[in-house]
Amino acid sequence: VAIGYGLANTKGNVFRCCRSLSSIVINSNNPAYDSRNNCNAIIETTTNTLIKGCANTTIPTSVTKIGIRAFEGCWFRNPITLPSSIEYIGYLAFCNTALLTMILYEGTKEQWHKIEKEKDWINIHSITSIYCTDGEIE
Repeated sequence: VAIGYGLANTKGNVFRCCRSLSSIVINSNNPAYDSRNNCNAIIETTTNTLIKGCANTTIPTSVTKIGIRAFEGCWFRNPITLPSSIEYIGYLAFCNTALLTMILYEGTKEQWHKIEKEKDWINIHSITSIYCTDGEIE
């Protein structure tokens, strides 16, 4: 989906549970949101918060927050990689991601544990492994 200049507000969980969403491009002139580095996501520019991603999202290292329901309902075919820049993961960010079983985290276990994670940030029945640069989270 291509999103033009006029998107000014994403309240209401834009594209919520849209399993077939595979591409997101924000117009480069949009003052509020971007999809920097062709990342296939909606990023709130001023806060570096990933608002909505899809199964083909590559999270840029400039992103510090993954918003509420950001990946809810996405059908991942591969693990998702989270950069070590992530400081916060929102409520239900990875809920109903039945095919997502693994997260690859580009930081250490200690860094992972310091990330603020809202209650129910994952669907505990799908994600079974989190791999950090220094091993798996048990």
